[in-house]
Amino acid sequence: MIKTRIFVSVVWVCFTIRGVFFASVFPLWEGFDEYAHFAVIQYFSAHSGRLPDPESANTSAHVAESLRLTPVSPVITSFAPNLTDYDTYWRLPEAERTHRAAQLKALPRELEAVDATPRLGLYEAQQAPLYYWLMSPVYRLTRGCSLLTQVWILRFCSVLIASLAIPIAYLWFKRIFPGRSQMYAALGLLALFPGMTFSIYRIGNECLAIAAGSILLYAATRVLDATPSLGEGLRFGVAFGLALLTKAYFLALAPLAILVLAAPIFLNARPGVTKGNAAWMQAFAAIGSSVAVASWWYIANVQAGRSITGEQVASGAGISALQAMANTPWPAAISFVTNSYIYLGNWSFLDVRSWMYTLVKAAFFAGGAGVLWQMIRPASDAPARRHILAAALPCVTFVAAVCYTAAINYATPSHGFTFGYYLYGLAPTQAALLAIGLTRWSARTIRFAPVALLSLIFFAIETYGTWFRMLPYYAGLVSHDVTGRMPALHIGQLSEGGLAKLFLNLAANKPPFLTPEALISLAGLYFAATGVLLAMILRLPWIRSIPQEQQPPV
Repeated sequence: MIKTRIFVSVVWVCFTIRGVFFASVFPLWEGFDEYAHFAVIQYFSAHSGRLPDPESANTSAHVAESLRLTPVSPVITSFAPNLTDYDTYWRLPEAERTHRAAQLKALPRELEAVDATPRLGLYEAQQAPLYYWLMSPVYRLTRGCSLLTQVWILRFCSVLIASLAIPIAYLWFKRIFPGRSQMYAALGLLALFPGMTFSIYRIGNECLAIAAGSILLYAATRVLDATPSLGEGLRFGVAFGLALLTKAYFLALAPLAILVLAAPIFLNARPGVTKGNAAWMQAFAAIGSSVAVASWWYIANVQAGRSITGEQVASGAGISALQAMANTPWPAAISFVTNSYIYLGNWSFLDVRSWMYTLVKAAFFAGGAGVLWQMIRPASDAPARRHILAAALPCVTFVAAVCYTAAINYATPSHGFTFGYYLYGLAPTQAALLAIGLTRWSARTIRFAPVALLSLIFFAIETYGTWFRMLPYYAGLVSHDVTGRMPALHIGQLSEGGLAKLFLNLAANKPPFLTPEALISLAGLYFAATGVLLAMILRLPWIRSIPQEQQPPV
């Protein structure tokens, strides 16, 4: 059996390599809301970290001009004028594309201090500020670089931040899993979630949310397991506060906080018990520290007349939550949430085959049923009930919060839903529950076969979506027809120089160091890293579970 340190290190490195590949190969501003997140970082940098007013702040002319010069998703063209989608861009004369690329690389820095005309609202200013504060120094350090290089560096830093979820999840998994094999399965699944790709590679606070959520889960488990103390309470409170300053959706974890802080109090509630007094001190320390870290931002939202989360859609819906939920077409809403969690190819909304979504949904249903079975009839080599409850509760409340947001969004004139990829803020929890639930169904000799099968499904989804849908579309090899449908790439299209054209076109509007040859090399590293992850997971069905106490200290 591979040693734990080596396994975790390899998963961490492979996860990072895969993220760097996507950060390098995907086009400028193709990530969800990426240009808007970048514009907020630009604002924070120019105003010494001062918070912008999301209702009045404007995007810079620097960003607005870059949108005009590069191909963008149809979503962006729907709310910003004079922009070019991918289909139109690759039909332009080569001389026009070359001229645009030269202008993009030479965008004058003076435009950073000029407001976009017409106005392009800085809507991501409604987000909590921690990610933007962290990225502002990086932005300032790279001001001598071109916009394209700046964006790549910020993407690279975002990948590194998201990758922290791997070692942090390991620390959490080591506490809850009695055996190393289940822990390995959970780590492998965490590194292969296909939908999480679009959160980790782009500029945006979702990468920090994945890391912050991992820290919060680990801190919560420490509180459940350790003797009550002031230090544990402070650690949990600070972790919760930092998560709340990353994404407001972590408010949905308030029930988890209540559970982990109240449990030690009730377990030591006898009069005169020292641990009971310590449990109260722990709870007050956690509440006080989280309030001290994060409450000021939520109070400022209320004082400004916005919703407590800063979400402008929620404050502008104009109807009650009960009315919104009653009027929402829930089958369509749930379908969109689940599909956008499983795989939704960037801001161009490129999807995969329907049977792929069905297979993943079936696997998650089986995993959930297995978790319930484990709670009812615990197996000795699976996590304890309290650990499973602490992992499942935040998932339930997070899903409830996403459904609430979907209802509020549908109540707006735009009639939109909300995205399932927000759930990746709790990605380690989902990986752990899948490992617990899927292994509960199988006989001991093949208990990891469902996990191995799911990893292959993840690989199939990512391979098809990336190499037959997204990259050919970004490179102009496929396009939408008159009905709005876009065919997948056929292997025959890569004959007679098609593969070379793919990477040549993907290198357009990239930093100078991301040549076609460099992208090909990164693609090779991506396939190698993915192959290593798959090999380690596929080996699990052929080994027996090894207890944690047999592993070397880490």
